[in-house]
Amino acid sequence: MKKKLAIFASLVLIFSVAAAGTYAYLTAQGMAHNVITAGNVNITLHDEGKQGVTWDDFNKLYPTGASVMPGVTVDKRVYVENTGKNPCYVRVKLTPSAVDAGGSPLATDGQFQLDLASYAQYWTMDSEGFYRYNTMLQPGEKTEMLISSVTFDTKMGNTYMNSRFDILVDAQAVQGQNNTFDTAVGETVLDVKGWPAAPAPTETPAVTETPAVTEAPVESPVAPPAESVEPDPVNT
Repeated sequence: MKKKLAIFASLVLIFSVAAAGTYAYLTAQGMAHNVITAGNVNITLHDEGKQGVTWDDFNKLYPTGASVMPGVTVDKRVYVENTGKNPCYVRVKLTPSAVDAGGSPLATDGQFQLDLASYAQYWTMDSEGFYRYNTMLQPGEKTEMLISSVTFDTKMGNTYMNSRFDILVDAQAVQGQNNTFDTAVGETVLDVKGWPAAPAPTETPAVTETPAVTEAPVESPVAPPAESVEPDPVNT
């Protein structure tokens, strides 16, 4: 009997591990088309993952997304490199989203934690939700990381089974020449001006209402005039 119980327990364990092999996926959307610059500057946005000891482009390492489980931490680092010939200031915005297996949106609040604390001293959030790098970036220099990992909550419910999490990364740069700030008078990187305008959201075309069809009044059929019947002549 004990042997049978042991076999049953091992089968349950194997089934549980197999069923929990993949819970959800983490993908990356931060690529070159999300970079906007103002002035004669050029930057490269790095959005990388890690396998073993090797860091590489996140989408290259995980073309279909990194497989994740509740409580798992995924190595993911985001930083910017000045690939131009002029100094610049940079800022980065992270926009998380999630969809279920059918493509319907899911809430992301409380489902995972971005490691923003490890490098918080290098970045300052502005009123538009961007993290601004606190110092001017010289040609060839790289920022410190904005994040280094993503940790998923241990209490993710069944709603998130086979779901997909995305972190859209947007980077912007503005020229640093004649655009600095004076810390002696209390200014900070938040006083840097000239940031490029974010792309306007795609507007949903207005729905043109189909005009109501006005039915023509139905005219009552006009009866043909009655024929005049002449009286028969009266013989006198």
